[in-house]
Amino acid sequence: MRKRLRTGNKRSAEAHKAVLDAALGLIAERGPTGFAMEAVAKRAGVGKPTIYRWWPDKTELLLELFHREILPPPEIPEEADLLTELKLRMHELFRSWRETSAGRIFCSLVVEMQASSETVKKLREEALAPRRRQSVMAFQRARDRGEIASDVDLEGLVDLLYGWAWYRLMTGQLIPDSAFEVALEALAKGAGGVCSG
Repeated sequence: MRKRLRTGNKRSAEAHKAVLDAALGLIAERGPTGFAMEAVAKRAGVGKPTIYRWWPDKTELLLELFHREILPPPEIPEEADLLTELKLRMHELFRSWRETSAGRIFCSLVVEMQASSETVKKLREEALAPRRRQSVMAFQRARDRGEIASDVDLEGLVDLLYGWAWYRLMTGQLIPDSAFEVALEALAKGAGGVCSG
């Protein structure tokens, strides 16, 4: 059994790391539905009140852990066209969902978002918004290169991209296949088609 860490009212760096590491280990072992604050406290060697003082709910803890574990976006070559960039970004996103700690944490957040509209808001603003901005910028670069018409709705294109990605996530289709490639090619071609339409 882990030695009990003294925390007091001030956040101890050692205890803080222990809690995050414990949460990460439990997610890896038990998956999104097996994650509980009580189990995190026990494994970390801190009292449950300490965890709730630092993180009011599971969502707050998961969001901090997600930001700690998230990997930087893939490097995009300057000469990349829209289809190339979409493929690089989506292949890396799906690899993250399949293979990384951040992907497992993200799936836990998706489970938690079913609990309340406040949780959905936190997930959208704190976890999804930065990645969404990266995708908007990808379409913006394509527009700057003349691949997309100047008046196209970039936010709408991002909705299409992530609507497709989330469908595959929620249905367990995380291995890129021929349909994966066809969807990205259709999206890039359709976005470009607006320019000539």
